[in-house]
Amino acid sequence: MRTWNELGGELDRMPATGEELETVLTAAVDLLRRANPRADWIGVYERDDDDVYRLGPFHGCPTDHPFQLEGDWPAASAMRDGHSFRPPAAGDELFVPLRDADRLFGCVAVRGSRDGGFDDRFVSDVERVARRLSACYALRSVPLAVGAETDAERPRRSA
Repeated sequence: MRTWNELGGELDRMPATGEELETVLTAAVDLLRRANPRADWIGVYERDDDDVYRLGPFHGCPTDHPFQLEGDWPAASAMRDGHSFRPPAAGDELFVPLRDADRLFGCVAVRGSRDGGFDDRFVSDVERVARRLSACYALRSVPLAVGAETDAERPRRSA
């Protein structure tokens, strides 16, 4: 595993060079992949104005959950409160919010295939990356959904 000092400078320099947000998000996913090869799946979920989380850049196998409704997602309440969330389940899983004081932009999600794959240093690295990405969202005031999905592709909220 490489250290934050070796990897973090790459991400820190990107917003200053005017990189597009999608490029910064992709670089963040790659940075975390290189920081801990035991992370089998890493992705950025972006929250839109309808409280739907849409999967953006990711590394790993395609998921059956490219959209998450806030009300149906256990990690959402912790993220709204500004806390990282590690569900008590088999294997390692971590959700870290992307937010500023007033807005929740989304989260960084990381999954591993076995318990103990994410030590405190790696969790701290994910939280640092999330703070950097949150600052990018806050400064850029860009639309939160990078892609434009059709109504048929969006999940329906139940009444």
